[in-house]
This record gives sequence, C-alpha cells and structure tokens, in this order.
Amino acid sequence: ACRVSPLQKAQMVRMVRQGVKPTPVTLSIGDGANDVPMIQEAQVGVGIAGREGRQAMNNSDFSIGQFQYLQRLLFVHGRWNYRRVCKFTLFTFWRNAVQVLMIWYYTFISGFSGTSLFEDWIRLSFNFLCSFPIMATGVFDQDVSESTALEHPELYIFGRQGRDLNASKIGQALLSAFTHSIVLEGITLFAFPSMDLKGVGDYYAFGTAVYSCLLVGMNYRVAFLNHTHNKYTVGSIFLSFVMYIF
Repeated sequence: ACRVSPLQKAQMVRMVRQGVKPTPVTLSIGDGANDVPMIQEAQVGVGIAGREGRQAMNNSDFSIGQFQYLQRLLFVHGRWNYRRVCKFTLFTFWRNAVQVLMIWYYTFISGFSGTSLFEDWIRLSFNFLCSFPIMATGVFDQDVSESTALEHPELYIFGRQGRDLNASKIGQALLSAFTHSIVLEGITLFAFPSMDLKGVGDYYAFGTAVYSCLLVGMNYRVAFLNHTHNKYTVGSIFLSFVMYIF
C-alpha cells in the first residue's frame, strides 16, 4: 500500500479488520506522516524512525529504528511479553481467588459468627507481599531463548491463537484456586488441635498460621511458574518472606 493516499491506507486496514474471518489482529508499520492514519487504524501500530520526521513514531504503539527489527519485536519481545502478561494476569486472579475462598471457608468453620480469619493488617498486606515475585516473573521470565524464538517462528502461534489467556485457562485457574485453598486451610485446621494442646492455639495464632501457609503457597507457585531463574526472580521471593517476617 505504498502508492495510495493516507485515507486509502487506513481504509485498507479497516477492511481487513472487518471483512476477514476469523477476525484478525492487525498491525500497521510506517515511517512517514502519510502512514499515520493507517497506524492509528490498526490494533498495533509500529513506527520507524525515517527521514520524513517523527510523526509515525509519535502516533505508534511501538517504535523501532529499522524495518529489520520488526522480526525481533514480534517473535522475541512480543512473544515474551504476551506470555508474561498472561502469566501475571492468571496468577493475580488465582492468588486473590485462593485468599477469598479461604476467608469464605472460615465463615462456615466459625459458625457464621462474623469473625475474620486474618487480622486487618495481615489481610491488607497480602497483595503487597505477594506482588514482588510475580512482578519479577512478568518482567524477566523467558520460556525460550532469543535464538530459539527466532529459529522457530511457529512458536508465535501461542499469541495468535490466544492459548495462554482464554476462558478455559481462567476456568482451570479457578479450579486450582479451590484445590489450593482447601489444602492450605485444611492443613492448618488439622494441625490446630496440636497447637491448642501446647497453649498456642488461639484465634490469632490460627489466622497467622493460615496466612503463613498461604504466603508460602503463593511463592511456591511463582517459583514453579518461572522458566528462567535469575537474581531478580529469586531475590523477589526472598524479599517477600523477609518483609513478612520483619
């Protein structure tokens, strides 16, 4: 679409978005002001630094120095970030589902007395303490190396087909949350009589023990979600425990 007007370029992108089935995800790339409408019409716009100014770059979602960098943008960084964001999103949903389900179970255990399972400061600090490990995963995790991603472009199909984040994945995460919440709270509940015999089985001790199991379970899950372990991912898990203890 080089020898057409800017409006026609945008119309061509719109035609592909609305007329092709199944509905595709469109990407437009350009280096000049006449490419701006096309870039804005596409779901993903890429601007190239060219001799015609910076209009294309200023109106794009991503900017690259040369056209040859598009391959790495899509097959390497684009793929990595897609899988990282999906992993981060699913874990955040799963993490909060586990906590809410454990609180819900406790309403039955306490006979609907209205007693909270966790102290307020513990409950409010949960997302803060558990955010560091998954944030490190969302930034630094790499399921395959850069060279492997470039040598096997068929791996890009995970993002094109939405395999990592869909209704099925959300359903699996919810079922996993039910399982983990039952196991984590059940372990503490069965251990509670022994704690009571030793004089440490009061309400606060039970809530703190459940929370400790919950925090260990969250970090354990993040550790196994990582494909690559480095000083940032390992350090973030260690930091989460240190902040909880102190």
